[in-house]
Amino acid sequence: MREPGHVDHELHCPGHAPLAAAPRPPADGGFPARDFRAATCRYEDVKDELVERGGGDCAVVLTSGHDGAMVFSDLPQRELVFDDSWYNPDTHAHAVLDATRRHLEAQGLRPHVVKLHAARRHIDVNRPPGPRAYECAEMASVHDAYHSAIEACIEAAAAAGTPMLYDYHCQGYMLKAVLRGTFDGASCAPHVAKYGPECVTGAASFCTVLDSLGVDVDPPPLLPLCCVPKELSGFKGGYTTARHGGVLPGTPPARAASTMQLEIGSHLKRTRGEVDDLGKAFAEAMLAAHAAFP
Repeated sequence: MREPGHVDHELHCPGHAPLAAAPRPPADGGFPARDFRAATCRYEDVKDELVERGGGDCAVVLTSGHDGAMVFSDLPQRELVFDDSWYNPDTHAHAVLDATRRHLEAQGLRPHVVKLHAARRHIDVNRPPGPRAYECAEMASVHDAYHSAIEACIEAAAAAGTPMLYDYHCQGYMLKAVLRGTFDGASCAPHVAKYGPECVTGAASFCTVLDSLGVDVDPPPLLPLCCVPKELSGFKGGYTTARHGGVLPGTPPARAASTMQLEIGSHLKRTRGEVDDLGKAFAEAMLAAHAAFP
């Protein structure tokens, strides 16, 4: 779940021992409760495995930085600012991303993927580098490695078209909806410059197709970028969306992508079946958008 005021306060933008076995999933097909004790390990044993990167063959990049489960016994955790939700994981964001990837690959489109496996208790890669994102030099290196991996994926994706990055998150504000975050279209500037605002809000856009598949989206599909209501404050996008979408002032990326933060309502992913259904819907919407706005 996103912490209060994250965007408005932060960005101001226009070979190791095996981990303990996870609990068996319940008979209803739901997910087991997250138990961080099952993933406790030493940073030195797993430091080379924390950032997972998968190469693709298209212009689509999928990222997830808040659902890591590795807690380190040899490193400090982040200081609590509000309450435990400040660094809770975006539970099952990785699973939704993996389902999206499976369904895209089944249709012949192999996306680039970057995931972080370090727990949010130690690092928040969706915040700018510094003490609000991590508490030690080791996590500073992980922060840099994560975003460097995204940059490498964007560079590779550019060979196939205009890169489009989808950043996966979860929220408990609108439980049955996906909240779009593009800084009101600013982080999709490469696509908007090429195709116009219809690539964000038009009939063939990702969000409009997703809504047509039965997944509620906010802001409402087909609503022009210039109209009110705009994207919800606090969900417009975070550091990942801003940095790689060229929104941060004075710090242009080596190659800007169009970027969109996807804040997934918690009631859309309660069981494995729901996760697979949502991943399939995401994949169908991405395929349609990729075909219309390559």
